Formats: sequence, C-alpha cells, structure tokens
Amino acid sequence: MFYKLLNLSVFVFISSSFAMDKLPQKTEVHMWDQQQVSMGSDEQARKVIFTNGLCGCIALALITKYKSGKRSVVMSHYPPINRSAQISNLRKACLASSEEDAVQGKSLVVLVPGEWAQDSEGKWSIFKAQDSELSHIESLGIAADTSPIVSVYSELRVDENSPDFQVTLDKDGTTWESFGDWHIPHKISE
Repeated sequence: MFYKLLNLSVFVFISSSFAMDKLPQKTEVHMWDQQQVSMGSDEQARKVIFTNGLCGCIALALITKYKSGKRSVVMSHYPPINRSAQISNLRKACLASSEEDAVQGKSLVVLVPGEWAQDSEGKWSIFKAQDSELSHIESLGIAADTSPIVSVYSELRVDENSPDFQVTLDKDGTTWESFGDWHIPHKISE
C-alpha cells in the first residue's frame, strides 16, 4: 500500500511540474508602480504583465522588439496627479531599451479613462475624457520613435478580479488587450 501511495505522489509531483511549465509567468503592476518583463528569442514560456483597478489612472506599456529576437515590456500605472513622474520613468525606460541592444521596433500602448456618450445618431460610445492630457503622452511616443496606440476605458468599471490592461509575450509574438476594447486581443506587428 505504501509503495502505491509513493508511486502516486511521485506521479502527481512530476505531472504538476510539467503543468507548471505551461502556466504563464505573471507580473502585476500596482498603482504608483512600473515593472518590466523580458523574453528571449529561445524562451517558450508565456509571460503576462498586467494591471487592474485603474479607476481614472493612466496605464502605459512600452513594447520593444530587439534585433536579437528578445522582446520586453515596460508597464506603468499612475494616478493623474503623478503623470509627470510616470512619463519621466517611461522616458528613462525608452532610453535604456535603446542602449541595451539594437532595437528593431517599439510600440507604445496607452490606456486612458473615458466617458460613455451618445453621438448624433444615438449610438453609445466611450470617448477620451481629457484630450489635453494626451499631449504629454504623444511627446513620449515621439521619444520612443512610435505613435502611441490609445485605448479608452470607462472609469465606472471597478473589478479587481480581472485585468484592466495586459500584455502577453509568447513564442508566437506579442498581444495586448484592455477592458476598454472588451478584451479583444491586439497583435503587435513585429
């Protein structure tokens, strides 16, 4: 009996070890924070970086692809009162990514708060709440040598159990999705 239990526990341990390799590595970005994940060209495991609970904050993700095949994502989540610190920190990340390795391309994805409004045809859509705030972000896009991709989310949404914004790195490429786009994954061209 002991032998059968030992065999079963060894089987469970080995099979769970293989299953753990299939789970994505997740990195959460909290408010007032900036995190980075990288994936080498030979890595197989999926990596996810995400943030939630935006509630009026802006989330930025700088996605960089290097000529070596490595990819990295720097994501930040700051409230509006610290927009200058957020942009300054991401600007430093832009410079660091350019110095680290030969860059093949960059994408800047920005998640901004918005409000539901009805257009002249009666259709409901979500619109950016403060276009004037985006001028700083557009200048950051220039620093990153790319045009920012702007996605809008509703400030009314508060769900700590699912990401408001996430970027996924895997062997097939890079995708990002946000609640503002109803979690439709967007492929980053590489």
